[in-house]
Amino acid sequence: MKILVVDDSKTMRYVLINQLRELGYDHIIEADCVNKAKLMLSAETPALIISDWNMPNASGLDFLKFVRNNSTTKDVPFIMLTTETDRNKIIEATRNGLQSYLLKPIRKVVLLEKMRELASAYNFTPPRESSGTVITVKAVQESHPLKGKIKRDQVPKILEAYCGVWLNEMTVGQFEDFIAKEVFEDPMKLNSEDMVSFMKLLLSSAQTAVESRLLTLTE
Repeated sequence: MKILVVDDSKTMRYVLINQLRELGYDHIIEADCVNKAKLMLSAETPALIISDWNMPNASGLDFLKFVRNNSTTKDVPFIMLTTETDRNKIIEATRNGLQSYLLKPIRKVVLLEKMRELASAYNFTPPRESSGTVITVKAVQESHPLKGKIKRDQVPKILEAYCGVWLNEMTVGQFEDFIAKEVFEDPMKLNSEDMVSFMKLLLSSAQTAVESRLLTLTE
């Protein structure tokens, strides 16, 4: 089945497409804005659309309305990818024909559940469920020097920026400047030990996650 992914962030498209492929969906087309997505729809009709909400020029809600007003695509299931938690906005989108939404950062287990539900409702290919090892993540100890300095709503931005380093969209220096402003808020008063501690924590967490993932692939 064909899936259209629309997001102005290259990093977010990369993450989502990889997760979809892990669930068994290989026929994926992508667009970085609503205008390009509309052109794609004029050429081919996907079985599912997953679109970001907040994009420049035209939003995901604008795109949803376009899809529902098009006789060719009006019945295509639509998932909104967003950081929006405003109940009124979600209600507005639902009234315009939204089937479901995913909050950033995207969690594969949540995506799996959404795809399972839509596959059942719209009779398309169900997701492939892996039987890998359950990964247990240890909580940060109370004594950690960064305890209480990282806010929950900063995590999605940190992860997206870190992915940007992996994809060569951001240098390590630019990433550190971003962390100084986003996490520690005042770079001029930043304790260098805090930055060192943060980078060690991030690299350690990444190594643990990659190692755990690789272990699920071994015999």
